[in-house]
Amino acid sequence: VGSLKPSTFSVACDASHGGYVFDEVLGVGWLSGHPVLEAYPDGSISIAPAQSLAVLFDVMQPPNSGSRMEISLSCVVYGRFPGDLHAPVSTPLSIDLQDNVCWVQQEFHGRTEVQADLQSAATCRTACRHDAFCSHFLWEDGKCKFT
Repeated sequence: VGSLKPSTFSVACDASHGGYVFDEVLGVGWLSGHPVLEAYPDGSISIAPAQSLAVLFDVMQPPNSGSRMEISLSCVVYGRFPGDLHAPVSTPLSIDLQDNVCWVQQEFHGRTEVQADLQSAATCRTACRHDAFCSHFLWEDGKCKFT
């Protein structure tokens, strides 16, 4: 299309976990309600998942001990031109979002404290993640325990 540049950009993705939606007005890609990327008017893309995305990682089944949970996005970036004369241009983009915590299974000998009102392993993991004093958690017999 010569030197004509696209005037708008969007990013369509398929996600390994959660549902992805791109807001064309804001230029923001959302994964299950959490912002993960932004497409700027000049075509640049910023990948900066919100801290709140941790909730998605917490409900996932942890992989092998010592590895991080990951969400993969298989995307296509579209550049659209003004009017109807030119077809959009596109290019593929792969994104791997990793948890910022590596949950390692290990045996721990020490005192634990039962955490009330936590109803699942996922909510137990999330609570431990946000507790500055929680170094280990255990979901056992329907109860959440912190060390």
